[in-house]
Amino acid sequence: MKTIFTPKTLVVLLFTLVLNVALAQEQNALDFDGAGDRVEVPNASAALANGIAISLSMWVYPTNTNIVFPDYDGFAGFRNNSTADFYMVQFGNNKLEARFRNSNGVAFDVVDTVMPVNVWVHYTLTYSGSELTLYRNGSLVQSIPANGSIASPSETFYVGYLPYLTYDYYLTGKADEVALWSRALSGNEVSCVASESVNPTDPGLVLYYDFNQGTAGGINSSITTLNDISGTTNGTLTGFSMFGNTSNFVAGVQNYTSLSQTICAGSSVTMAGQTFSTAGQYTVRYPMSTSCDSVTSLLLSIADTSITELFADGITLQSNENSVGAQYAWADCNNGYALISGQTTNMFTPTVPGDYALILTVGGCSDTSACHNVIYTGISSPSNNSFFALGANPFHNELSIQVGAESSKISVTDVSGRVVYAGFARGSEKLSINSEKWASGVYFVRAVNALGVASGRIVKE
Repeated sequence: MKTIFTPKTLVVLLFTLVLNVALAQEQNALDFDGAGDRVEVPNASAALANGIAISLSMWVYPTNTNIVFPDYDGFAGFRNNSTADFYMVQFGNNKLEARFRNSNGVAFDVVDTVMPVNVWVHYTLTYSGSELTLYRNGSLVQSIPANGSIASPSETFYVGYLPYLTYDYYLTGKADEVALWSRALSGNEVSCVASESVNPTDPGLVLYYDFNQGTAGGINSSITTLNDISGTTNGTLTGFSMFGNTSNFVAGVQNYTSLSQTICAGSSVTMAGQTFSTAGQYTVRYPMSTSCDSVTSLLLSIADTSITELFADGITLQSNENSVGAQYAWADCNNGYALISGQTTNMFTPTVPGDYALILTVGGCSDTSACHNVIYTGISSPSNNSFFALGANPFHNELSIQVGAESSKISVTDVSGRVVYAGFARGSEKLSINSEKWASGVYFVRAVNALGVASGRIVKE
C-alpha cells in the first residue's frame, strides 16, 4: 500500500462529532419472555455478606399489564424469603415492590404505585445501614428507616426472575444495565447512573452487566453467559431462545452519547486525553464539574482501501469503502499514480490493460490501495474459442461450457458479483454445471488462463 497523505493525529472534540444512535453492537439489552428466561449468578451474596450497605440499579422495560398473583414479574435481586432479600418485583399493573430483609428475618418495603409500563424506566434501590430508599429515573420515590445486614454468602442473584415459595416470578419485558454495589449510592450518584451509565471502576461495584453482547435480534445461540463488566462473576443465561426479537439480545437503552468516526490507516482519534488508532468500540469518560462523568461511546472504523474486481463483459474495479462523504480518485500505477480524468466514483472500468489503484479520502486523510493488474478487458463475445464457448443461451437447469485448448480457471457470477460457481477445467474439457438452484437472470462466465482473461454474458430462464 502506498500512502499519499496521512496526518499523524486527528484530534476530535466531543462537541464537534456527529451524534449517531444506531451503532452495531451498541447498547443491547435482554428480552425476557415471561416463560422461563432468567439470568443466574450463584453465591453472589458472598460479596455482600455481613456488610451494612447495598445498592441495586437497573433499566427495565416492563410489558405485563395484567398482573394477577402469582403472575408477578421479578426484575432483579436476591430472595430467599427468610433471611436474605434485596430485590425489586412488579406486583401490580403499575406497582413495584422493593424489599430488604435482614438476616434476622425482618423485612422492610418501599413501593412505587405509579410504575410506568411499556417504556424504559430506571430504578435504584439503596440500603445505607439505616435507611432503605427507592429511586425512579434518578428521583426519590420513597425512603424508610431500616436496619440489619445479610449474613448469607450463598444466595443467587437473579435478573428477570425471582422465586417465591413454589412460585416463579418471570419478567415479561426487557432489562439493561444491571449493577450491584456493596455500598449505598448517594442521591447524586443515583442521578448520574440514571442519566449516564455505570462506571466499571466505581468503588464497591460487585456486579455490572451492560448486556452489550451478541447481535440485536440475531442468532446468538452460542452465547450462554452474561459478561460481568466489573470482572467479578459472569451470569448464566437460562431459558433464552437467542433468536429473533423475543427471548434474545435486543436493542437497549441509549443512555449515553454514541459517536462514530472513520479514519485512515495510520491516523488516530484523541478524546479526553486518550488516543485510539485501532478499530473498535470504546467508552470514554469526560470528568465534569459535578459528581457525574459525561460518557461517550466511540465506534472507530478504519477506512477500507481494498478493491473488489467485478467481472462482466470487462473488469470493473470497485471500492469496498462506502462511508458517507468518502471521495474516490482512480490512478494509473504505471504512470506515477497519475489521476485518470473523470473517474471519481467508487467504480472504475479500465479501457486498456494496466495497473490501477484507488486514492481514497475519508475523514480528512487520504490513502492509496494496492495496485490491481487488469490483464484484459472488453471481451463482449462468449464465442472466443481460445478461452471457452458457451452452450445454449438462454439456458435452464444446466450450464454448458466448452473450454478452449488452454486449461482455465472458470467462475460464474451473478449481477451482484456473487460467485455461484468456481472450478478448474482442463484444456478442451466440456463442463456441465448444475444450475437448478440458481435464480433466473443474467450471469457472467469468466475464464483465466495463460492467454489472459475472457468473460461472457449468459441468461438463465
